[in-house]
Amino acid sequence: MNNDNKACLIIPDIHHKVGMVERIRANHPGMPAIFLGDYFDDFYDTPAQMEVTCRWLKHAIGRGQDTFLLGNHCFAYLSYELGVRWGYCSGWDVGKQQTFHRHFPGDTLLKSSAWTAHRQGWLISHAGLTRKLYRSFSKRNTSEEILEWVNNAENALMGGVAHPAFVAGTERGGPAKSGGILWCDWQSFEPITGIRQIVGHTPGHEVRYKKGDVCLDTHLHHYGLLEDGELTIVEQH
Repeated sequence: MNNDNKACLIIPDIHHKVGMVERIRANHPGMPAIFLGDYFDDFYDTPAQMEVTCRWLKHAIGRGQDTFLLGNHCFAYLSYELGVRWGYCSGWDVGKQQTFHRHFPGDTLLKSSAWTAHRQGWLISHAGLTRKLYRSFSKRNTSEEILEWVNNAENALMGGVAHPAFVAGTERGGPAKSGGILWCDWQSFEPITGIRQIVGHTPGHEVRYKKGDVCLDTHLHHYGLLEDGELTIVEQH
């Protein structure tokens, strides 16, 4: 994690809707963005759509302006590249994996992405860190502790070992009591006292709130503008 006080966009799950993303960016020229992951997969999508999205993502990463978080749909393709088979997610198929491989072989995407971000007093991740899971490792209630936990999860991943940070909970058909930062369903998410969070992952018609925490995933009909620690919700028509 790092601290960055510059104003930035928070853009939730894309699922191939790169045209909508470009319209958002056009409204805020030059402003950096934090993407909440899940660039890939949609109902009835094709390897051709995967090709367009991979090209867009590779170009966007190359500009070096933005922060790209990983979601469960990213993890499915990344983990397959790493030889891990427990990272499967609905929507994955071998044709799209082959397309992904041409653009992001091995750990290429991992090296240019992040699991979490910390901006202006907010913890930002794809699906959020729920209280029960936080309590399973927290001793000091610090952001550094969360970073260490995520680093441990990545090290476990590189060794082929499932870590609670990356595993689905029972509410999403997984084995864990609580979904990790890639999988936690908003219905099951429980806020952590003293930590404000911005997440995506669980789609809905409107932006949703739990205490001070925010779920932004509305199929890109809304996005966030984070400035001076305040999150403004912007509706995209």
